[in-house]
Amino acid sequence: MYEYCVLLYCIFANENCRNCDERSGGCRSCTSGWFGYLCHQQCNCNDGGCRQEDGYCVNGCKVGWYGTNCQQQCSNNCNNGGCRQVNGYCINGCKVGWYGTNCNDCVSGRYGTNCQQQCSNNCNDGGCRQVDGYCTNGCKVGWYGSNCQEQCSNNCNNGGCRQVDGYCNNGCKVGWYGDKCDTSCNQQCSGGCNRTGVCNGCIDGRYGINCQQQCSNNCNNGGCRQVDGYCTNGCKVEWYGGTCDTSCLVDQCTGGCNRNTGQCSRCTQGYYGPNCQEQCSNNCNSGGCRQVDGYCNNGCKIGWYGDKCDTSCNQQCSGGCSRTTGVCNDCINGRYGTNCRQQCSSNCNDGGCRQVDGYCNNGCKVGWYGDKCDTSCNQQCSGGCNKTTGVCNNCVFGRYGTNCQSACTVTNCISNCNRNTGQCDTCILKWYGTNCENYLF
Repeated sequence: MYEYCVLLYCIFANENCRNCDERSGGCRSCTSGWFGYLCHQQCNCNDGGCRQEDGYCVNGCKVGWYGTNCQQQCSNNCNNGGCRQVNGYCINGCKVGWYGTNCNDCVSGRYGTNCQQQCSNNCNDGGCRQVDGYCTNGCKVGWYGSNCQEQCSNNCNNGGCRQVDGYCNNGCKVGWYGDKCDTSCNQQCSGGCNRTGVCNGCIDGRYGINCQQQCSNNCNNGGCRQVDGYCTNGCKVEWYGGTCDTSCLVDQCTGGCNRNTGQCSRCTQGYYGPNCQEQCSNNCNSGGCRQVDGYCNNGCKIGWYGDKCDTSCNQQCSGGCSRTTGVCNDCINGRYGTNCRQQCSSNCNDGGCRQVDGYCNNGCKVGWYGDKCDTSCNQQCSGGCNKTTGVCNNCVFGRYGTNCQSACTVTNCISNCNRNTGQCDTCILKWYGTNCENYLF
């Protein structure tokens, strides 16, 4: 009963079984074109025959098939449909539009199912990946994306960008920033900005990280240092400080002030000191003085002395006094000596004397002699005496001698006796003789 059942199984299990083994139920042989234990596998062999145990095509494969058991189909793109059994290589080459050993690759410039799609014109060398059109050799300059369909920013340097994301490889043109150079720099930038948008330099009059701050209006030429607003060309007149935002003392300064300290460069006429806050002495000639210490540059007005001309000369001075020592240039009439502290002799003619020593320049009043006219003439003198020697100019009546020291002895003289001899020069009427001692009867 068992053998009968096996035989039925073998017969009805597969019509391709030519000789059934009753015991095992397997096919002893298969009809041409089939193989396997139950002859249920089909061969694609030439002449239809294949080895039963493994399906190996002894005489090769039918046209259009390849592989050990000819189970693989040659590419539809093989010329004449045939390919080499061992590896599927198209023996007669590829149909137009295909290439490769198995003619499954698209010719350059094509991709997709049956190579029906054209690679982007923007692919380098015109080629792309068959499965999706990816430009395997990169994009032509100016394009990016997997299929090089997107245009690089016009602001990329040299027009090129990275294929994967459009990043401008060579940086941005002046005035633009960002990965794709699609953002414009701040309008206050000069010379463009860096890749993050920070200005390389600022236009005149601006400073700060992104040139968002305005330079002081008091900067010379309007320019300042980008990092901190420091006025690089100095300050306009009347301003000082790093950013020229502090005013000089306008009223007293002329020509501005020191950039760092605020000290006036020059003071207006009549002022001195670090900030020109002190007033020059009213006694300075021309009203001006030295800025550093108030020294009167042009000397003092008459009647004053000292560096600042703030000390009055002695009241006995005439024509002022020495700028340095205060010694009188000259004395008023009637004074002499150092600083005119001494009074000229009242016996000087016209009351005046020499400043240095009191010498009476114009001589002595009658009756006095000596350099200072401080010695009285002999009382026997008439009409004064000699300024230097004290010798009488003339003798009073009845006296004679060098200094009138002798008394005349004659009595009958019309005039005084002779100054030198004591004799009578002219006798009165009727008298005669050396001393007019004889009378004429």
